Amino acid sequence: MSLSLLIVDDGALARHVLKHLMSREGFATVVGAGSVAEALAAARVVRPDAILVDTTDEGVDGPDLIAALSKLCPDARIAAVIPGDDTRAAAAARHAGAEFTCDAPGAAPVVAELLSALQAAPVAL
Repeated sequence: MSLSLLIVDDGALARHVLKHLMSREGFATVVGAGSVAEALAAARVVRPDAILVDTTDEGVDGPDLIAALSKLCPDARIAAVIPGDDTRAAAAARHAGAEFTCDAPGAAPVVAELLSALQAAPVAL
């Protein structure tokens, strides 16, 4: 199974670590984006199966970005990292198209859940 992942996070170290971990976990293609513009450009090219969006990044309107990514990649499964235990942010992310949400320290389990969901029922390409 050849799965692709787009990681949207303005932290270069976070992107690097997640790219490495997700490559080891079975994603054949892992692309990182450090800004909204990079994320949209990468989504157009890669058409990822899964997208991890850090909505806590400064200057990022999480729900708007998630909605734009959902429109570009309607079959992608999206996970959103939200600020703290912010239920409004989680609801807004889900309304915009995120299937999974978590606060920043909980990102690893959500990425694992996203990977399990993809492996259990892969998205038809």
